[in-house]
Amino acid sequence: MQYMNAPIARLKVHRLVRIILGHRLPKHISKRHAESLRERAECLGNFTDYVRHTRSLTNVGTCGKLPTQSPQGSFFYQIDVILVALRKWRMQIRPASLSADADPVWAILEPTIRAGQTYTLPNDMPRKGALDYWFAPQHEVFVAQDTAKILGTYFLQPNQQGGGSHVANCGYITAPWASGRGVARAMCADSLDRARHRGFRAMQFNFVVSTNTRAIALWQSFGFEIVGRLPAAFQHPAEGLVDAFVMYRSLL
Repeated sequence: MQYMNAPIARLKVHRLVRIILGHRLPKHISKRHAESLRERAECLGNFTDYVRHTRSLTNVGTCGKLPTQSPQGSFFYQIDVILVALRKWRMQIRPASLSADADPVWAILEPTIRAGQTYTLPNDMPRKGALDYWFAPQHEVFVAQDTAKILGTYFLQPNQQGGGSHVANCGYITAPWASGRGVARAMCADSLDRARHRGFRAMQFNFVVSTNTRAIALWQSFGFEIVGRLPAAFQHPAEGLVDAFVMYRSLL
């Protein structure tokens, strides 16, 4: 067996946990390996399973041993302890409803709307207007949450009506307090799967502000391409007039 994840076995436990939760990776991990680690941790959405999978790839023992079955003080004994602690920690993405989720969704929407840097919404938009927009009849709304609170939200809809209804469109917002934990990546992966299951043939983002480089890089990592540029289309509160991009990827 190839020891694909052998570098993992040399990490301290707390550093492994930081990797799993989407924090900074050690410098000696290669860029390609780092991306692989992040994608497994973020897209699976179940970090306990990820640790168990990592452990199995090192070919040391079997997955799922209880702490009493590993030598105390060993690396994998410590991993077993972490597995027990993280067993209930899951990021789930589920359908949202206005009646049940209005407060936590507004708590996520408000900072982004007030900042006015990524969405073409008035930065003084009131709560009711924002929730009416997010939970519009054509929007299928979802939330990403752990066991404690909602971490992000997105909507899925047809990009156009009639002859353009085979192309999907989404909007995503991650809670400021959950930034860097892979929430946006998990929501994007989830939205692509749901769009395929609903019969959409492609997904298009109509207005990606060019200064939102983090989001652009994320969408490109999922295969989206910049297919159009809208010159000086967005009035950024700090940068002034900036371009916006149209991004597209096939779902076939």
